[in-house]
Amino acid sequence: MNLDSFGSRFAAIVFCLTFLVVSPAAVVGQDVQPRVAAGAGVTVQTQQALGLVAIGDCSGTLLNQYWVLTARHCVTVDAKVDSAFHPPNLIRITAAWSPQTAIVSRFHDFNINSAPGSARNLDIVLLYLGNTNLGETAASQKMFVVTRDGKISGRPKETDTVMQYGRGFSTFAKDLSTPSGGKGRYRSAVFKPSAISETHYNLKMTDGQSGHGGDSGGPSVVTVYGQPNGGIAGVQSTCEASGHITGAPSKTWDWATGINYCTYVSTEPFLSEIAAAIKEAPLKTPFITASQAIILSPTHSFAEVYLGWEGGPEHPNVEVWVSINNAPEIPAFSIDFAQGSPLWKQPKAAGTHKLPRHSGHIGTYKYVLKAAGKTLSTVVVVVP
Repeated sequence: MNLDSFGSRFAAIVFCLTFLVVSPAAVVGQDVQPRVAAGAGVTVQTQQALGLVAIGDCSGTLLNQYWVLTARHCVTVDAKVDSAFHPPNLIRITAAWSPQTAIVSRFHDFNINSAPGSARNLDIVLLYLGNTNLGETAASQKMFVVTRDGKISGRPKETDTVMQYGRGFSTFAKDLSTPSGGKGRYRSAVFKPSAISETHYNLKMTDGQSGHGGDSGGPSVVTVYGQPNGGIAGVQSTCEASGHITGAPSKTWDWATGINYCTYVSTEPFLSEIAAAIKEAPLKTPFITASQAIILSPTHSFAEVYLGWEGGPEHPNVEVWVSINNAPEIPAFSIDFAQGSPLWKQPKAAGTHKLPRHSGHIGTYKYVLKAAGKTLSTVVVVVP
């Protein structure tokens, strides 16, 4: 367990989290600053068993092969809960237990956030990966659900114990030369929930343990007999820092000196919606699929789309064709690659494709997966 000193800095509620333990009091003659160490490290095997993943600088949970649960602000354009999402195909999902990188196909914004006129203030979201996922090596996860007083409930109680997971900073800043450190390694710590409402709960700093920056979206897993197998009760949302290093260049988690408590969005209001959403799985082979067309800026002459396809063992020589605005089909990658490009003929592939924008009218691109001239699958992309 690596130890590091911490100083003083940061106040205001910011998105964050990581778990810290204060060591015994300093010995006379040594550094009088209390030392802070990460909570228990999480092995790669445990990360795999719990589906723990990285979403940029945030944390998250792979609920099954195709769906990730995280905080909404982790995938918005300005890291604010109520803002618009990034283009989904720009979001990458990685895990310590998988050599693959998953790409988000689309977001499932919960009904309470996506309804017309909604304030979009609940910091929770599902990410659909579809065919570009981390593989079949992760275990499926469950939500925390119990029967209380004859009713089904997913709300934790103050008598429950949760194991919280995050991969953000594991130390606080000590001085202007020593910012927070240890980011990017999953840690865990045990907490008792408090301030429990219909949609949120807090985990207060206890016994030196606290959240920190970078663990947003990390799951709270209810423990049963000390083991994290009771199901996910919520995801990390915000933390309140207790101070910051005086004179630091910014009021970010790099310079936080402590945290009073962190707030979590409960999964209870979304149990049915989560259960229904994650039943969706991608197309079986042979298939071709595409993300929504992304226009990088109004002045760009092209849009980008993320294509993926697989012919399966029965179609090892599939070809990808495209019809633009109902014109005759041409090899798809002759648009921005040479017509003989190997991308045109592959049994299984995925990649970003640039689509020319047509001045004054909408462009409709119909992609067709073929084998020996026979159509196997199609997908349509519209470029404004």
